[in-house]
Amino acid sequence: MKKKKILLIIIAIIVLLYIISVIYKLSILNKIIKTNANTLANEDNLYYFLQGNNHNEEYWRNGNIIKAEITKNKNDSPEIILWKDYSINNGYTFIPSSKTYSTSTVGLAMHNSQLASYSTKFTVAILPICTITSKEYDNQKCYSLKMLSITEYINKETGLLVYSKSDDDEFNIKYSFDTVTDKDVQSPNIEEYTLQ
Repeated sequence: MKKKKILLIIIAIIVLLYIISVIYKLSILNKIIKTNANTLANEDNLYYFLQGNNHNEEYWRNGNIIKAEITKNKNDSPEIILWKDYSINNGYTFIPSSKTYSTSTVGLAMHNSQLASYSTKFTVAILPICTITSKEYDNQKCYSLKMLSITEYINKETGLLVYSKSDDDEFNIKYSFDTVTDKDVQSPNIEEYTLQ
């Protein structure tokens, strides 16, 4: 009888610690998501540069205009240029190598965390193999999120992803605010391209 009681107490302690861990992780994930949303909603002048193993991305936002360039080989000119003016809901995807364009802007978004999102936060919180700690990365105070082969660093102040590593890729992201000019978000000359 005494052994059973001790076993029940041990199980109760383990369950309690697990519940505390889930609540802690959920609170951190909610804080990251809210901070990220506030940063993106309040910063209408933003530049970011993503340097990955397989490609680079540059992203500029100045008010309602967004431009992104994706380069496969790090020193080449962009393979894809995405441009959109949200004030008139007009956007294009340019392919410089073929001098063609389309009126679609699929993929015009910044890289965000795979682990700290509305769709994954409950999975991350309940799995004991997921960890969230505080670490410094590139002189920034960050949350370090780890699950299986994914490691991410998210800036505590902005909620923005600054580093990610998985089996497939590894990338660093640098951000700057209030540095984007009208020239940075200027659309390529559409007259030099043919509609696809």
